[in-house]
Amino acid sequence: MTRTQLAAAGVAVALTLTTCASCTIGPGSPSPSPTSSSATWTPKASTPTPSVTPSTSATPRPAEAEVVALVKKYYEIDDLISNDPKVPLRRYKEVSTGSDLHATQDYRRGSRNRGERFSGRTKIVGEPRVTALEPAGNPARAKAIACLDVRGTRAVDRQGKSIVRPGRPDFFIDRLSLKLTDAGWRVYLVRNKGASKC
Repeated sequence: MTRTQLAAAGVAVALTLTTCASCTIGPGSPSPSPTSSSATWTPKASTPTPSVTPSTSATPRPAEAEVVALVKKYYEIDDLISNDPKVPLRRYKEVSTGSDLHATQDYRRGSRNRGERFSGRTKIVGEPRVTALEPAGNPARAKAIACLDVRGTRAVDRQGKSIVRPGRPDFFIDRLSLKLTDAGWRVYLVRNKGASKC
């Protein structure tokens, strides 16, 4: 189930806020863990309070940094379009391509025609984590994971009745597939799963 199809089931903002029982994701659906570029927590010998010690690989590779920036922009653009019906749907082209672009635009167009209104922001918990860059020497494909906090998002129909599914998870773990295009990195597939925490 794609991010857009999930939204069609009645979840609030970011199109990832709906039921996801049939999503297909990788084995175990682990929560995002710190990347190799994250700071490492090392307790001081003289005190039980942990201190932050930068790892030797604190600077991400250029392609990795570009993918992380695009993933963040992906959710920013979606929030912008979902919350403001005056924002043109073509702005999805800034972050998406292929089937994800078409499905997302189709869903949002239908949502606007139905008079649905969205509010609030999807919060990315921590940093998106790049899990693959291929080929290694000159990446043209990438995979990333982002954990989303959707507790602050709302969605109502034309009459003002909530269309958020009862029991919607507070968090969603998104697995994004990206490719490098002439215009830069773009998301072409998103699969997600509800979670109780990140």
